[in-house]
Amino acid sequence: MSDNLQIITAEGTTTVAPSETLPLTITYTTETDDPAEPVDPTLVGIGLRLHFDSTFLGFDLAEDLSDVFEFALTTDPQVLPDTEDFDGDASTDSFLLVTWADIAGNWPGVVPQDLYNIEFTAPDTVGTTTLNFTASSLAAGFELSAEPVTFTVNNSPVVDEEIEDIDTTINSPIDDINLFDVFGDADDAEADLTFAVSENTNPELLTTTIDPVTGLLSLELAPDASGTATVTVEATDTLGGVATESFSVVVPPSDIPVVNLSIDAVEGLESDAPTFTLTATTDIPVTGDQTVELALEGEAEDGDFVDPIPAVITILDGETTGEVTVTIVDDVDAEGNEDATFTIANPSDGLALGAITTLTFDIDDDENSAPFLNPIAVAGFEDEEVIFAVDDFTNAFLDPDDEDDLVSITIVIPEEISPILDGDLSNGELLNDDEFITEENNIILTADLDDLTFTPAPDSVDDVVFSVTGSDGVLDSPFADVVISLIEVNDPPSFTLPEDPDLVFTPGSEVTIESFATEISAGPASEVGQTLAFDVAVEDDEDIIFTEDGLPAIEIITDETGAIIGGDLTFTLADPTVTDPVDVVFTALSPTDTGILPLIDGTTLIEGLVFDATPAVEGVATATVTLSDDGGTEFEGIDISPEQSFTITSINNVLISVENDIASTSDALFDNLVGLYEVVDEDGGIEFAGNEALGLPSGIISPDGVLTPDDETLDVIPLGASAYAQAIFDNDLDGEFDADSNGVFIPDFEIRAGSNGDPLLNTTSGDVVVDGDAFYAPFVLANSGALGFEGFFAQELSEASVFNNPAEIIEDQVAYFTFVDANPDGVEHIAQLSSGAFGFEDLPSNIIGFESDNDFNDVVFDLGFAVTA
Repeated sequence: MSDNLQIITAEGTTTVAPSETLPLTITYTTETDDPAEPVDPTLVGIGLRLHFDSTFLGFDLAEDLSDVFEFALTTDPQVLPDTEDFDGDASTDSFLLVTWADIAGNWPGVVPQDLYNIEFTAPDTVGTTTLNFTASSLAAGFELSAEPVTFTVNNSPVVDEEIEDIDTTINSPIDDINLFDVFGDADDAEADLTFAVSENTNPELLTTTIDPVTGLLSLELAPDASGTATVTVEATDTLGGVATESFSVVVPPSDIPVVNLSIDAVEGLESDAPTFTLTATTDIPVTGDQTVELALEGEAEDGDFVDPIPAVITILDGETTGEVTVTIVDDVDAEGNEDATFTIANPSDGLALGAITTLTFDIDDDENSAPFLNPIAVAGFEDEEVIFAVDDFTNAFLDPDDEDDLVSITIVIPEEISPILDGDLSNGELLNDDEFITEENNIILTADLDDLTFTPAPDSVDDVVFSVTGSDGVLDSPFADVVISLIEVNDPPSFTLPEDPDLVFTPGSEVTIESFATEISAGPASEVGQTLAFDVAVEDDEDIIFTEDGLPAIEIITDETGAIIGGDLTFTLADPTVTDPVDVVFTALSPTDTGILPLIDGTTLIEGLVFDATPAVEGVATATVTLSDDGGTEFEGIDISPEQSFTITSINNVLISVENDIASTSDALFDNLVGLYEVVDEDGGIEFAGNEALGLPSGIISPDGVLTPDDETLDVIPLGASAYAQAIFDNDLDGEFDADSNGVFIPDFEIRAGSNGDPLLNTTSGDVVVDGDAFYAPFVLANSGALGFEGFFAQELSEASVFNNPAEIIEDQVAYFTFVDANPDGVEHIAQLSSGAFGFEDLPSNIIGFESDNDFNDVVFDLGFAVTA
């Protein structure tokens, strides 16, 4: 059996009284054999039969079939005799046949889809019947899934005689109640009804039993128990119809008087200023003065009476009654008919409340009859302002006694759309003349109703309801609902790209960035079923940097439930041939500038040896992304998102390698360490992150320790060469080793040399790739090979003197740079030995008697350069 299903469901009324209508809505959807796959709205169609018993149900094709889905409808609906018994049910003799077909395979386009509404007419007799569904045609590979629908025509039982509430005393018997007298049924005999107690709120006070033959409900009190129980009884007829009746049983404690409330009149004409008495009565005399609180509820207020309503009614010691008398005020206000509801509560310790605690007195204000306002309905579009018209309200206003015109309306706003000061409403803004409707600003004269507007909340299509009363100038009408119905309009889809989405990769890179696009949405919840697709347009400012089939694209990725996870970006960069060399820039000083003579022929002292790592190949492309949906543009809807852009850069980096045999050429006594760091220019300045704790802004530190702030002002802050040396490793001078968190110190480049040429200690880190379009300079840590970069930093930081102080003993660890101003002994420590070969001098020049031998062979290396992808 196939698990691919075309599914039919029917929803509507399935139980009615004789001769009533039975409306149904027939809905279509699909289900595939993979639960993770979404429902399929693109099939070739379906031929659907609805089988029914025409001898039981009335049906007229022209009048009772409506809202038939018309997309690709190829046959008119037909009612045919079921002579071949397609549904295998002999009780059905006819069927309604409707067929949809679409050779393009795009039917119905959206699921679930309502196919049609159908309305049968029940017979004037009771009974049941079944509707069945079969298919005359289905999409290939699919089967029909449809449950039968059972209709019941029945007159449910009714309550003929209400059960009175029962007030009794402890251990008193209670008469049986004949439920055949309480319930009746137009279709079934009394003996065919079944009874049950569906609720007993206090089974510890009261137990119930029902004799199914006699229909007698028996009530038995628990011994010595008091309290209140509510009992609900239900009667069920042979076709499942149910009626219920509830009553209470009150059993007060035996030693406490039970108090009930009574009134000597229940209505009066306001113009007569009637007086009436409220009496609290107990079943036995009270002990000590006892009280009950008296509260006024309902429409009337204290101002409607001559004196304020007393707060309590008092029953004096030994008495059984206490009373208060109230008089209605005949004022000039036209309130209309009001009710004054009086309630006794919170009795003192010597009383218990009885069954009658609330009574009502009706006040009839005969000065003017209240007008009436019919419900008002207006329509608008999603996200568009709805403007009311005067006629919306005047046409709904009726004044039954004097045909007065509508003078004004008063608006009452439910909490969910009540305005707050910043105008942020949950489902819209209701304004009059551009001012929010509030409790102090909610009365609008008829002449101003053209200025009443409602602006829906973004994406809201829910009906909005608020209430109004209409005034004839004297009296207000009862409240009437104003219903604003909004027609849905397609919203643009949306998505989010990273805050800084500019991407840099090397030629030949095959790139996939998962969830590059996030927060992908078709719009509000009602549009979640729309189909989305990204479009990526590319513009290059130079040559095309992508392969022919590697242009940027964003694919929408979903999880097993069909929910969108994100949009994955993919592209492939072309790999052009690189031939341009990398420049090596340096400046030579003459021997007379330093007082140091060349050691061998061709040896030149170098200050400011800086490698310019400018790349040989670079290309930049701008990608512009939009997201589209299939919601359409009907009613000025939008089906494409605003543009978002990012750049993709193809850039080559620089490969630096150490090419000479350092084991045979670097044989100094000291164990030295050579590294690289990034500088901003040929003068050796480095980017400084700043340190708020030291009062230092960010800027550029030069080798002589002068900080030039980023604001490019002329002021400078002297830091000294010590800070320059520390900033190589600790860029914000906070005392933490920052080799992996900034672009100054290159941790992957390392030459260890010296130690009497020990091949186990003379090592390099191998080739290192650095960013293109940047400058780099070397430095040496004399006698620091065993410490490593981080160990040297920790030792210098722990010393009492300044960071990278001049050597105090011949074996001291000191950092030397290609820039003389940064060297603590103030002399050069690097020479160009030959073309491409360089040497460091590791001995200090400030130790008397142990001055440098200036042989510049303590670390000898030859750097090789290449552009690499």
